[in-house]
Amino acid sequence: MKLFMLRRGVRLEPINQESQDILLRIPERKLIEVDAVQRRNVAHNALYWSMLHRLAEWLGQHDVTAEVLHDFMKLETGIYSQVRMPNGEITKIPGSTSFSKLDQVAFGEFFEKAVHIAYDRLHAPPELLSDLLTPGLEHAA
Repeated sequence: MKLFMLRRGVRLEPINQESQDILLRIPERKLIEVDAVQRRNVAHNALYWSMLHRLAEWLGQHDVTAEVLHDFMKLETGIYSQVRMPNGEITKIPGSTSFSKLDQVAFGEFFEKAVHIAYDRLHAPPELLSDLLTPGLEHAA
């Protein structure tokens, strides 16, 4: 059963009639397990991809696209699977950052790490991304 709740202080309230009906079916004072997931913010996802497109353009390498940088970010942030090859070598395969794999909290952490990688590993100049990363400033996607 899936309920959609809104946090108000230290309480959770159903956001619609269906969630309220489900909640009322749960006996009072009965222990239940809750898996809290904050849905991904589509605008935050778009911001991430805008950053990758800018980085790819700035790098100026024809084979380095936003998609290639996305795989790089996943590998650098630990989102990967390891595959042992027949010769014993271990290869890293980028994992998924899909909406179903990362909720907003996890994506926010991934995004912050990606920003640090852009500056620390790729040596992007601050002005390249400052308008994207500063709230309230207009930016082009």
